Amino acid sequence: MPFNYGGGFEDIKTGIVGPVELVGQSGDETVIKNLSERKWSYKVGLHGMKDQLFSSASRKWSVEGLPVNRTMTWYKTTFKAPLGTEPVVVDLQGLGKGHAWVNGHSIGRYWPSYLAQTDGCSLEACDYRGTYDNNKYHIPRSFLQDENTLVLFEEFGGNPSYVNFQTIRVGTICANAYENHTLKLSCQDRPISAIKFASFGNPEGTCGSFRKGTCDSTTALSILQKECVGKESCSVDVSESMFGSTTCGDIMKRLAVEAVC
Repeated sequence: MPFNYGGGFEDIKTGIVGPVELVGQSGDETVIKNLSERKWSYKVGLHGMKDQLFSSASRKWSVEGLPVNRTMTWYKTTFKAPLGTEPVVVDLQGLGKGHAWVNGHSIGRYWPSYLAQTDGCSLEACDYRGTYDNNKYHIPRSFLQDENTLVLFEEFGGNPSYVNFQTIRVGTICANAYENHTLKLSCQDRPISAIKFASFGNPEGTCGSFRKGTCDSTTALSILQKECVGKESCSVDVSESMFGSTTCGDIMKRLAVEAVC
């Protein structure tokens, strides 16, 4: 299976890339017909996409018996919006690969059945290989009403009866931004209570395990505390004029921050 990350990902061939043959038996003889050189035609898209099953309220759906582990199947259900203002996620456990919509809004493609390989990427700051919770997909509160519709197009086959909705309470947030950009932090309607880590220079590691690199500004932590603590959200310009000079030389400097909500 090809990687789903890394350089040249867009060049990976998809679809039918090899010879196409019909293989049959005539008595004890195997008969092979090579169809590769025949004239081929194709049709782009799916009828369900063309008919917008994900947003049509008038389409008839079958309610007799829930088919599971069946490829290329559309599913539809309704749900009430979770109470409160905390972020909402849909947990798509039990599904294979496909596309999801809430009230006609796409929340993206899902692929919880596949984990990235454990090698092939060496940049720590963008390393998302291996085990992680890839079942949960964010649903913006702005998409939700009192009564809501979830539509799934399942490609591999799965069991949608395991799908559920949850709210997430954010405990720690992280952000990175390079020089001449703006870094933004938000605790989703709750105040930022502390700045756990801040470094402007060449910080290393990832969220939860940030550490200072070989150079940084000595004022980053105090500036972030002053600008952000006690506020629900904050924005800071990432520059030496804001954080002071460093010993990093001419490299592109980066600000890494971990905050507690």
